[in-house]
Order: sequence, then structure tokens, then C-alpha cells
Amino acid sequence: MVFFYEADQCTEADGYRGRCLQLGRSHEKLQLLALGEHLVLLTKQHALIPSNDEAEFMSMVTVYNVKGQYIGFSCSIPSLCRLFTVDQCLMILSKDGTLSELTEKNLSAKLDILFKKNLYDVAVILAKSSKDGAEHLKSIHAKYGDYLYGKGDFDNAVSEYKETIGMLEPSYVIKRYLDGSRLRQLCVYLEALHDTDCYTLYHTNILLNCYAQLEERKKMKKFLEKIAVDGKTDMNSVFEVLRSLKVSEDASFLAVKLNMHDHALSMMIEDLGRHSTAVKYIEKRPPEEASIENTDLACPDETMELLQHLIDESPKSVDPTQLLKVFINDFAKSTAFIEFALKKILLLFRIETSGILHPLVVLEVLSRSNTLTVAAVKDYIIKWLDAQKKQIESDQKAIVEGERRMQEVDKQIESLKFK
Repeated sequence: MVFFYEADQCTEADGYRGRCLQLGRSHEKLQLLALGEHLVLLTKQHALIPSNDEAEFMSMVTVYNVKGQYIGFSCSIPSLCRLFTVDQCLMILSKDGTLSELTEKNLSAKLDILFKKNLYDVAVILAKSSKDGAEHLKSIHAKYGDYLYGKGDFDNAVSEYKETIGMLEPSYVIKRYLDGSRLRQLCVYLEALHDTDCYTLYHTNILLNCYAQLEERKKMKKFLEKIAVDGKTDMNSVFEVLRSLKVSEDASFLAVKLNMHDHALSMMIEDLGRHSTAVKYIEKRPPEEASIENTDLACPDETMELLQHLIDESPKSVDPTQLLKVFINDFAKSTAFIEFALKKILLLFRIETSGILHPLVVLEVLSRSNTLTVAAVKDYIIKWLDAQKKQIESDQKAIVEGERRMQEVDKQIESLKFK
């Protein structure tokens, strides 16, 4: 019996536990040669069809690939023979004087043989141990994945498909695993895809949909935190997908963490209905970043306190004419806000220069105040009336000038008729 152990296992303290391999069991061994990664064993066996006493025995030549643990070649020779090597070539000398040389097939030929026998695992080992095998690995994994998928072994198949990333089109694998019962395997593949640079926003959206259907909130949260810092993913589109999937709870926390304030506010208010939380969130931000003029907070009292806080904190960086939009349909709150703003800043001047509100609307709002005096708006009214007067005079001059030009045109037309 010929025994040998895997060397890397025998170097450890418990090396005696290393796996023992046996060659040519139950046959008499004549020779054992080492040739590259192969072991060549010559055994003596009884002839299958003995013709005379001298031919009672025959020789069996077997070539083992130690690393791949497979038989690369095997043949019987009618008579006893001897083996020897010449410049890494295996030679067989038969009893009748015949000299034969065994030539190793190239890698492609070996792989074709293994593919026909569906020995894809052996093909992977062979490619990894071969000098030029790296260029074949991805295609081997693709064939192995198809083979396992055809047998219904979806878990191991997706493990093979993961190794094809960069060679095999992702849509090919995705279509195979879109069935509801295979979404977990699809997640495994898409996660591996996102560990490379081969993914697109389309793949990200599919993975998020899978997480949502499988209710994998922890995995989704971890994945979102990962892609948020890679600089490649369009997070605006990601948040739109998350809102459509009804997972605004986790998405809003991520938006806050990423300082994507507009998305955070939209989800707090429109999706979750947490208006008070939105007000508190805005209050914690710097006044110059508190863009709430187009935000319906649906809590007037808290909003009023927030606006007053913003003006108190930074009157120069806050434009009250924009904040006034928040109460545009609430005369009572508009009046209260204007009264407060008039005490802090030149609100009417900003309204006048920005033209955000018509003066009559401003006067209508201010007329409802019980504390505001005429003196507070006197200059504003006078300036507006003067501006209106100047505009009327300018318009009248324009009308007169227009009529004069029309008369000249009429005269020119009449003169053309009588020529």
C-alpha cells in the first residue's frame, strides 16, 4: 500500500490528523515516480485475458494529480514494463522493447473532458493550479452555476455566479432569481455585486426591493450606510425608492445622518406625519439652513415659535418675506408673525423690495392687528402710493406716445393708397 499525507496539514502540531490518501489499493506496486504536480504509479495486476504463462501479469500505469486529487490518466499494458523520465517527459519501456512517451494535454483539452463529465469542481481546482488557468475561471464558474441551477441547487449555484461578476452579465443571473422563493439567493448575488464596481442604480433598486419584501430591515440599514459613503450611488434616487417601498422610518434616519435635510423633512412630514418632530429638527439646524418656506408643518403654534426663534437667532441671515409664505392662508398667524418681525427687522422694507406680496394683501393682514398702529405702516403706505402715482403717470405717457405713433402709421397707410 502507498500512503502519503498533505504536507501543509502535517506541519501543524496535530499533523497526524492530516488526511491520508491511498494509491493503487490491493495491487502490487512496481514503481512510483514524481512528475511535476503528478504522481505516476506502476502496478502489477493479473492479465484480464492471459494467453500463456509469461503473459499471466500485465502492468497498469496510473497518473494522479495530487493537488486536484483526480486521476489524469490510466491505461493497461499487456506485459510488464518500466517507467523513467527524460527532461520531464514520462517514458514507458515495454518488455518487447517498445518505447512510448506520454504527452500531457493542454488546459483547454483537459477542461473540455471535465465539462463533458460535469466535473466542474475539479475543473475549478485544475484552473487555479494551472499557469494560464485564471482566464478560464469565470467561465468555469458560469458553467458550474448553470449546472447546479439546472439541478435545483440554487444556493450553491448563486455561490458560483458570484465568481462570474465582471464577466457574466448581471441581468442573466437576476432574471433567474427574481422568483419570490429565490429572493434570498438574489440578495446574496446583489450584495456581492455591490462589493465591486460593476453595479448600477438599477441593481441597487432591485436589492432594496428584495430587502423590503423579505423584511430584512437590519440588512437594508447596513447596506444603505455602506452605499451612502461610496460616492457612486445617487442617494436622491435611492430615497425616492425607499419612500415608494414605505420604509420612510429608516430612510428618514439615514437622511438626517447624511445631512440630506430636504429628504428628511419630506419623509417626516409627508410620509410619517410627524410635524412636531420636523419642527424640532429644523430648530436644531443653523438658521441659514432652515429652508421651510415651502413646508407645510401643520402645527401653527409650534411653527410660530420656530420662526420667532430663527429670527431671534440670526435676523440677518433669515429672510422673513420667505418665512411669511408659511402663514399665507392664515391671517391671524400672518398678523402675529408680521407684528413680531416688525419689531425685530425692517420687514416691510423687505416685502417692498422683494415684491413677494401685493401691498393690499399686506394692508389686509395688518388691519386685523389690535396692537399695530398706523404709524408703523405709514411710510410703507406713502411709498407705495407714490410708486403707484409714478407708475400711472408713466403709463399715461406711454399711452399718449402710443396713440401718436398709431396716427403716424395711419397717415402713412393713407398716403400709400393714393400713390
